[in-house]
Amino acid sequence: MNSKVFVLFFVVIGLSACVGWPDQGQPFVAESGDNYPTIRTTLQPSNPSVGDTITLTISAEDDLGVESLAWKSSGTLSGSLSGDFSCRLQTTCSYSWELTAENSGVYDVVATVVDSSGQTLTSPLKLDVQAFMETRSPLDDVVENTDPIVDPISLCGNGICDSGETSDNCADCTSAASEGDGSCNSNYDCGDEQICSESVCIDVDCRTDSDCSGCRRCSYNSCVKCAQGPYGCSC
Repeated sequence: MNSKVFVLFFVVIGLSACVGWPDQGQPFVAESGDNYPTIRTTLQPSNPSVGDTITLTISAEDDLGVESLAWKSSGTLSGSLSGDFSCRLQTTCSYSWELTAENSGVYDVVATVVDSSGQTLTSPLKLDVQAFMETRSPLDDVVENTDPIVDPISLCGNGICDSGETSDNCADCTSAASEGDGSCNSNYDCGDEQICSESVCIDVDCRTDSDCSGCRRCSYNSCVKCAQGPYGCSC
């Protein structure tokens, strides 16, 4: 064998041993790549009223680390259309935002996760904001009567014999009875020779036998002559 060919053969064998030349039948295995992150989102409540507190939570995991969490909205939430949070390459990261909506309507919210390699994953959400509904108590419909309670006796002195007033507790009834044109509730509201008829004091001959003179007695408010006999008057 030529000496130059022999030397070249040994040089090739030595180089293959140094650089790890792969054997035939043993395929080359490449280093594993970076996986995409995972994302979980919650939006509570999903149908709030205007002014209610809305909690948006974004959680993510990545094998090499999460760079950031973020959200964007089609409508203003707490005075902004977006928000973000730096995870500082933690493999697990979660953050919550407390938000409010000032207008009713449907909001399209997109949550986004970015990992250490810049790989991005998004999650769309719907937020249906209702118009503000005032909560009313059944007591709100109760109308309080602010009119003062009037004691009937406190009206005494107005010249009218009002309901609840009598000649015993109010001079209005006494003066009205003497004139025969006052109002009354019973005979006690009228004078000695008056009766209460249709709420008005009217004059009569008598109310009792003592109101009649001579050999007479009181019958139906009129003085009549006593009957003769054992059941008659004692004259």
